[in-house]
Amino acid sequence: MAQYETVFILRPDLDEESVTKTCDRLVSLISEHKGGVLSLEKMGHRRLAYEVEGHNDGYYVVMNFEGPAEAAAELERSFRISDEAIRYLLVRREVPYQPPQPKAAKAPAEAETVDEQPQAGNEEAEAAPDDGEPPAQPDAPAAAEPPAEGDTKE
Repeated sequence: MAQYETVFILRPDLDEESVTKTCDRLVSLISEHKGGVLSLEKMGHRRLAYEVEGHNDGYYVVMNFEGPAEAAAELERSFRISDEAIRYLLVRREVPYQPPQPKAAKAPAEAETVDEQPQAGNEEAEAAPDDGEPPAQPDAPAAAEPPAEGDTKE
């Protein structure tokens, strides 16, 4: 089965119960066509970049699902005839959906051992005083001096 991602914007005047009912209706529509929802994220009210159907903001929802092409076509048809959705985008995913992994915090002992290890080539940087000027480059070419009066071509 193919995987799809859809982002849709619902009218801002819908209450939380109406948003939930609309999302449940879309999930059941996908299930009826032998598909399954992988994730459903309600992002809440956000300001739109430009006015859409007389609205300046909307309720954003992101949904990842898998199913046959008929499920995606029926979902698009539902968005087109729905009064709740003011915009939608449905795309087929090329890369399979991977749920986000929670970021693990470093253990304090592990962080300390990293700081204790000296790094090669860093001794000069520690020994040089920090006077706000970059260190001199010995291999850098010298600045060009202006030509003397007799050296100019006329």
